[in-house]
Amino acid sequence: MGILTSLFRVIKPGGHLIITVPAFDALWSEHDEINHHKRRYRAPHLRMLIQEAGFDVERLTYCNTALYFPVLVTRKLKNAWRALSRNSMGTPRPLKSDLDDYPAPINDALYGLMRAETRLMDSFNMPFGVSILAVATRPLETEPAVEIAASIFDRMDHSPRLPKDADLAGVVVGETVGAESGTRGEPSLV
Repeated sequence: MGILTSLFRVIKPGGHLIITVPAFDALWSEHDEINHHKRRYRAPHLRMLIQEAGFDVERLTYCNTALYFPVLVTRKLKNAWRALSRNSMGTPRPLKSDLDDYPAPINDALYGLMRAETRLMDSFNMPFGVSILAVATRPLETEPAVEIAASIFDRMDHSPRLPKDADLAGVVVGETVGAESGTRGEPSLV
């Protein structure tokens, strides 16, 4: 059973699921390994997984778009450097995350960049990014009896109407009303 299926079981009907996942295989790096990521996603695939688990997708967009190209270049260079640099035993150097303590001016600039991107996301979905943000809702569940009754009434609304004075005495359950005399019609679901 996947995590999304498990989350569907524990989230109440009408409840929300908010997730972020890493995007695009091209961005795979030691950062993913440190964070125990198993894969990176694309938006259509994530949408399908969320819907297959039973959720309604309210919003799905890439995010961290402004950082995509700097992250791509940095990770490609770091991946190449790691593959080329080995210690004296021939093993790769220890893994190191992209996350670090940055000086206040850099941190402030990144914060401002993310705030600006968040304002843009109020208007439209981003076409690509380092991550994907998804907001989904577990549908409200209705009682099976209510669904059956609604189905019956829906069929009744589309069925031919009998005259008010129609004599239904002697009609067998399952017999189609209006069948030719002496023949039985197809059984109905009612």
